[in-house]
Amino acid sequence: MPTAEISGLKKQVKQLQAIATRTSDLTGVASKLYAIAQKDFTQRFQSSPSVKSSAEVYGGARWQRLSEAYLKRNPNRQGGKQLIDTGELRRSFLRGKPGNIARVVGGTVEFGSSLQKAVWLDKKRPLVVEHEELAKLAGDAIETYISTGK
Repeated sequence: MPTAEISGLKKQVKQLQAIATRTSDLTGVASKLYAIAQKDFTQRFQSSPSVKSSAEVYGGARWQRLSEAYLKRNPNRQGGKQLIDTGELRRSFLRGKPGNIARVVGGTVEFGSSLQKAVWLDKKRPLVVEHEELAKLAGDAIETYISTGK
């Protein structure tokens, strides 16, 4: 086999090895994925309906209004918006803020909130929502990273 062909094959093998490494370790694309997720959560909170309204929030999840019994027990919530009264929960979805989770575990990138109330609130008013736009943005970022390293 001519030297030029061997050199070309070696180059291709190196490229394939780099792709294989990037496929199993997403550390290099994690910051882009965190930014995509953070923007997604921010848009969801920005679309939060009033406490007296049920509505669809960004991503297609439906948040039910707060019950009259709850509002009666918590009159300070009467004129507010769902899930954003203190800002603690919303801030926990911002990278580096208290309660935020942002880590890479092998081929998985995790981003979200570690607050206990986030877990139980997500059951009533989905905070983590898989939707087409999020999947497209994350998929594009991962595809670019795996194929180019950028």
